[in-house]
Amino acid sequence: MRPTFGIVPMALSGLLALTGAACAKGHTKVPERNGPYLGIQPGVRDIAPGKIDVKGKGALRVLTWVGFQMLGGGRVFVQTTEAPVYTLMPSASDEVVLELTDTRLQSRNDARKLETGWFPTAVLWVKADQTKNVTRVTIKLREIVGYDLRQEGNYLMLDFRPPMQPIVAPGGPAAAPSAGDAPPAAAPSAGDAPAAAEAVPAAPPPAEPAGGVPPPAEAPPVDPGMPPPAEAPPVDPGVPPPAEPASAPGP
Repeated sequence: MRPTFGIVPMALSGLLALTGAACAKGHTKVPERNGPYLGIQPGVRDIAPGKIDVKGKGALRVLTWVGFQMLGGGRVFVQTTEAPVYTLMPSASDEVVLELTDTRLQSRNDARKLETGWFPTAVLWVKADQTKNVTRVTIKLREIVGYDLRQEGNYLMLDFRPPMQPIVAPGGPAAAPSAGDAPPAAAPSAGDAPAAAEAVPAAPPPAEPAGGVPPPAEAPPVDPGMPPPAEAPPVDPGVPPPAEPASAPGP
């Protein structure tokens, strides 16, 4: 018999146990499963142990399985007791969200997060949540890729394209960008130009003399019509100065 490990779907409970053990021990490699896989495989095993007698409740469908298969870029499938009625909801660019109306989860175990980031596919995880009679299935992607959505009987299947970027295990170091992925340097804009140099302030006017002393007064202007004053004749040091006149005696 040909081994089928490449297309075996990973169920919520089984995969959560495996990835939980790996995270607890700090492993970056998914541990191998011992024993046969007993979960749902569309077209191979459509009934899982413990879900044989599950049936819808009146107009309500029951979501019996959320599974994953390593086909292409990853396959996510949902199984209900009757043909599902669903709506593809608006979501983030790296998510795919399906709402199944009139559908309830069979048990709380079916709402546990399905960690798939350990596998080399585009799918990081899958999570089912129930609000009243509506069940929402959210698929988180490793990167934005295309996918095919189809319904087959009681199954909804989403087949994703393989990822284009290098795959990094959860919690592992991010892949370093290559030289070709580096964005070109942006040209400086007008707002980034350096500011013009500031003008050097002019030298201040000379300060007044300390103490409040006013500056010396300017000489008065000379009248050109007046002759300059005569200079005194030089004194000959050999000539005695003239004697002063004697005072007259009194009467």
